[in-house]
Amino acid sequence: QSQSLTRILKNESPEVESQRNDILRLQGEQNVKLRGLEEQMLREISAVEGSILDDDRVVEGMERLMKEGAEVEEQMAKSAEVMTEVQRAISKFAPISLSCKELFVLFAAMREISFLYEFTATSFMSVLESVLKRKEHHEVDDPDSRLALLKTALYREVASRIGRGLKDEDKMVFALLLAKLSTGKCALDEKKDNLATDDITSMIEEAFGSNFPWQGKGLNNLRDVTFNDISSMVPLLLCSAPGHDVSGRVEAMAKAE
Repeated sequence: QSQSLTRILKNESPEVESQRNDILRLQGEQNVKLRGLEEQMLREISAVEGSILDDDRVVEGMERLMKEGAEVEEQMAKSAEVMTEVQRAISKFAPISLSCKELFVLFAAMREISFLYEFTATSFMSVLESVLKRKEHHEVDDPDSRLALLKTALYREVASRIGRGLKDEDKMVFALLLAKLSTGKCALDEKKDNLATDDITSMIEEAFGSNFPWQGKGLNNLRDVTFNDISSMVPLLLCSAPGHDVSGRVEAMAKAE
């Protein structure tokens, strides 16, 4: 969740993210300086022979250290006030970062369905990065509407990328789980038993709209997947139904490029 929030802030509000990093660094430096002053004070006290009050040098040093310590504590208090303001600005991004956390937990839970469904943090961050780079939500000025568009785009991208790697019988399961995360309720709880495929499709469309890509990107999107979704470091496995050979699609795309 923290990694997702950092990526979102860098893209959506870089000035807030920069201010947050500056304050965190400043607070760290202040803590180190205060601890150093405390240790120096203890060393001077332990080195005194006899009464501390009889040694003017030690008394003056203690007064100086106490003054510096008070200044550092004052700076730390001011930094905490600024950080409170920064956290208030960051809080509006908390819902979308929470959605990222819930989606990644869902990624991990898919392993319970099949050992083939191994989705890493890197793959999820790749999905998030691709959504953040798009221009659609950047054209909206209202922050709430912008974040709503960002969340919608994130769910669409997750469905289209993950759906293409699932078995046919698992695509609906994944889409229903996405719907539960998005709406906060399980659509199956409100429906009758022995649902038909059309019934489940209607439930998915009710949650996301009729054009939600819950079946994933297919061969018609092979070029888009190859050039935009993966890199030279990520292999692409094409699985065909019995009697179908996709190698022709690959060769045709290669010739076209």
